[in-house]
Amino acid sequence: MNPYLIEPYNAYQKPEKKKHWMELAEEEALYHRMAQEALIREALTAQMTQMDSVQDGHSSCATITSPAAGAGAGGIPTWEWFQSNVELAGFTFSPASGGGPLSVSFSNTTRTPLDDTFYWTFGDGDTSTAVNPVHVFATGSWDIYMESTSSTGFTSFATSNITISVPVITAAFTRAPTTGSAPFTESFTNATTQTGDGALTYKWIFGDGGTTSALPNPIRIYDTGSFTITLSVTSSVYPSVTASNTATANITGTIPIVTAAGSVNGAATGTAPFTASFFNTSAQTNGVAIATYKWTFTSGSSPAKTSALATPSIGFETGSWTGSLEATGSYGTATRITYNNMIIATAPTLTSNFTVNSASGAAPLNVTFSSAITWVSSSTNPGTLTYNWNMGGSSSSAAANPTMSYSSSIYSVTLSVTESVYKITATKTSASFISASVT
Repeated sequence: MNPYLIEPYNAYQKPEKKKHWMELAEEEALYHRMAQEALIREALTAQMTQMDSVQDGHSSCATITSPAAGAGAGGIPTWEWFQSNVELAGFTFSPASGGGPLSVSFSNTTRTPLDDTFYWTFGDGDTSTAVNPVHVFATGSWDIYMESTSSTGFTSFATSNITISVPVITAAFTRAPTTGSAPFTESFTNATTQTGDGALTYKWIFGDGGTTSALPNPIRIYDTGSFTITLSVTSSVYPSVTASNTATANITGTIPIVTAAGSVNGAATGTAPFTASFFNTSAQTNGVAIATYKWTFTSGSSPAKTSALATPSIGFETGSWTGSLEATGSYGTATRITYNNMIIATAPTLTSNFTVNSASGAAPLNVTFSSAITWVSSSTNPGTLTYNWNMGGSSSSAAANPTMSYSSSIYSVTLSVTESVYKITATKTSASFISASVT
């Protein structure tokens, strides 16, 4: 049964003209007025029935003023006039419920909203004249009223209700990565949800005894161990509404692995004294710089050479030197690598020779000797050179370039030269080198 159906138009039959003309005139006027009201009611019945089928619980009503323009014979409005002027206010809104504060968007379903003026009240003291307003509701039950006035003076209204609950907050978070070498950097991503639209405040407790954080997505550096992380979320509009999420984060922050690695920067062999430079590519898995270094070089009975520099330069004497590099990480872990025969420093060479101004002649023969020494080493100069001449017979000299007077005979000459640093001796002998004859 249609709840809006009013007694139909055909119930009002035109009276027969058998009465006094004044009575007939009054009845004629009454007929036209009742016919007009019946037409209006029938039109509204059709419109209100149609609106109810789509408004789902909203109520609508229209107040009709007497039409002037568009009326048919006897002041009865035509159907075309009703089509253009009689309408019902209506609206929908979304979301239909939720936690406060909640922003709700209204959609005006009045037939010709662009030609109408509107007045909205939201039950909380706020109003609007927008066609499709947006309103933020606090918690509570709110009656919504919308009034529409057409350009021809018809007014209709619609009402509804919305219930806004206290917001529900669900605190949640994720984290990544889950393993690494300490110190371990952990990134937290907030995944909290709520039924309302209000701002939220955050409090992170990281379980390491350090400071808390109010950031939505914080970053934390952890040492090795297991830590309990707690996220508490509070509504800034309703401070009593708080949700917490606690997760035990077994952060596997392993002690970083240290890898010692070094190499020679340049030549690895040369004549002593030989200076070599070194590269250092040691590292640890947490990316932090190595804390300390220790280079050690040994060669037989020679004193060991050490350096705490990352990239040292070291001088080497003669020998084959074994090098080792020990690198200590930020957590005290040390790793050593050894390189056999890392440096080979060969002994310098010394060559002795001599020349004379005259190797033969009549006795007495005066001969001047000139020593010719060759020193091969990476060092520019040798140490002190000691000369030992055996001039032939029983004569000798310690001079670098001695002079000798020979009597008649044939003589063999030997020169021995010794270097003071490396104790290298070079000897040159010339047999039957000097010939002094009797004239």
